[in-house]
Amino acid sequence: MQANLKATLEKEDPIIPDSQDPFAMYLPLMDEILKLYDDSVWCIRDILRPIEKPKTNFESDFSMFQEVMRHSIHVGEVLNVSIKTTGEMRQCRKALLPLIQPKAPRSPILDKELPTWDKTDQRMNLQTQIFGNLSYRQQSNHQRLQTEISLAFNMLTQIDSKVLKADSKAMKTVASLTMVYLPATFASVSIPSH
Repeated sequence: MQANLKATLEKEDPIIPDSQDPFAMYLPLMDEILKLYDDSVWCIRDILRPIEKPKTNFESDFSMFQEVMRHSIHVGEVLNVSIKTTGEMRQCRKALLPLIQPKAPRSPILDKELPTWDKTDQRMNLQTQIFGNLSYRQQSNHQRLQTEISLAFNMLTQIDSKVLKADSKAMKTVASLTMVYLPATFASVSIPSH
């Protein structure tokens, strides 16, 4: 991340935020964080997709499911905190802006103040929206993973049920044979042979 952040800071940005805006320095950092979160969210999808594909031979590794689920929960938590943090940064910026920003020039044509520092606010807004969109993607991945875990559990339960049914059939056979032959054996033993 450090190398990517350094490269981002060294390249010329076509949307150069106002250098007087103290919140502008967060934009490149948030861009790099977004890239990492994007990779993390799509990594879960990349793991999940082969699991979802139809299978003829069904076997499940529940420990792998648990690891992916744990990662999914963590990604969701981090994204929710990021959404909240960027929203609070925008609110803080909005509250501080009148204190640190010089009076905006007035437009003679429109007879109103011209907006300043809009580039920073627009990028912060975009970044907040991207965090939100990644959160939706993560929630979808999380639900898909829960569905796969439920399916795997139900299918293994069905397999176990069939095995138990076969065992039950075998036990009935043993019980039937026992009922037929045991009384005769018992009777032959109890009759004395003189």
